[in-house]
Amino acid sequence: MTCFSFCREIKEEMNTHITLMGKIFEEYFSFRKYSILLSRLIGEDTQNIDKAFKYMILMHDSGKSFTNFQGKCSFKGHEYISAYLAYILGENFSEILKETVSTAIALHHHTMIDRFQIIYKLPNPITFSPQCIDFFKKHGIVFPEKVFKNDVIMINNKLTEFFKKNYRLVYYFLYPLTIIDNIAGLIR
Repeated sequence: MTCFSFCREIKEEMNTHITLMGKIFEEYFSFRKYSILLSRLIGEDTQNIDKAFKYMILMHDSGKSFTNFQGKCSFKGHEYISAYLAYILGENFSEILKETVSTAIALHHHTMIDRFQIIYKLPNPITFSPQCIDFFKKHGIVFPEKVFKNDVIMINNKLTEFFKKNYRLVYYFLYPLTIIDNIAGLIR
């Protein structure tokens, strides 16, 4: 079995989706020197900003690796699992970058009403597909085999508080993530 990122009419592999998003990001945002703007805004090196964007693109759908999502190809609430994973696995980033990226991931489907209630319906523990664990391992991300719902809720509550204080910064990351995710979904 492959690690899927979309499964309705067409099954899209996670690798295909991530690669396409990376190309779209380069085409639409990289040439605008987005990282220079953000570097000035938060005092981070532009290389760290670039790495954070690549990490955000890679991790934004990581919650779809949840075993139940792979079997049913339904991904409601994956963004909260993805945000949790990005947060706990983002130890190479400063706290501000880690929280910003993780919050943007949590909100990348924020136009959908009452999305947070979905998190309470997830099973406990949340286990991950071995194929998806292998996919992320190839990208240098060592995934846990399982996580606990209460931990996912706790981190997402923390990210909600971070967003309230840093919403402008989060939107600098969320804006390109949402756009490139939607474009990649449309042209797959």
